[in-house]
Amino acid sequence: SVTVVNPLDRERSSTERLIAAASDGGIPSLYGYASIRVTVTDSNDHNPTFTAAIYEASVWENAAVGTTIAQLVAFDLDADDNGNVFYSIESGNVGDVFAIGSLSGTVTIKNKLNHEDRRMYLLAVKASDRGKQMRSSTASLSVVVLDFADTLPQFTQTLYQASVDEENVAGTFVTYVAVATIHSVVYSLVDTKDAKKFSINSNTGVVTTTTSLDYEQQNSYRLTVDATDMYNQRSSTDILITVIDLNDNAPEFEQELYAT
Repeated sequence: SVTVVNPLDRERSSTERLIAAASDGGIPSLYGYASIRVTVTDSNDHNPTFTAAIYEASVWENAAVGTTIAQLVAFDLDADDNGNVFYSIESGNVGDVFAIGSLSGTVTIKNKLNHEDRRMYLLAVKASDRGKQMRSSTASLSVVVLDFADTLPQFTQTLYQASVDEENVAGTFVTYVAVATIHSVVYSLVDTKDAKKFSINSNTGVVTTTTSLDYEQQNSYRLTVDATDMYNQRSSTDILITVIDLNDNAPEFEQELYAT
């Protein structure tokens, strides 16, 4: 019979190949050989292991139901059901606002979030195998709920002031505006009579002229600029532009001939 001398580890080698020899007592002895293949069956000796002990995620409070916020992954070195992992949320899911895919480990929003109700969740997520003697492990998922109202784009000034020489060429730099926000924004000029002689770069907020200005026709302009972020949140500010007079007009008499 063949017996095991040292412990076997299926995770290192699932099969072992042996050569068995048999000899008789004759002189000279005769030998016979046989090949033996030993298949090492799995025992459920490994817990599922998460790729991290603590996962972190953040989500806007207005995120839609079904939005994915985190992906948890656990591995189990065992085979078949012993290594077949499924996931569940064990605690911390106040209000039942999150769900996890039992096979995928994907955490999604199940119910509407509200920053004012709760700003952080600490979920305990369990990964279990399907062995007869089930084994499991747990990881933590920290979820921060971000306040949507706090993300409104805010201009760095409530009123911008600039000046530009008259008789400037089209494309002359006037000023630029900027917002403080964590999102990208699109700048635009509100369509008014004054705005027709200016343009704004939608990405940089740089304002330039589109035509030459004439102090004698109009010596100041007031523009309104909108900044709109990816959530269609909008803020506005004004720009007061003064046209600088150049000495471009000679004195003129009211009439060519005066008589006394």
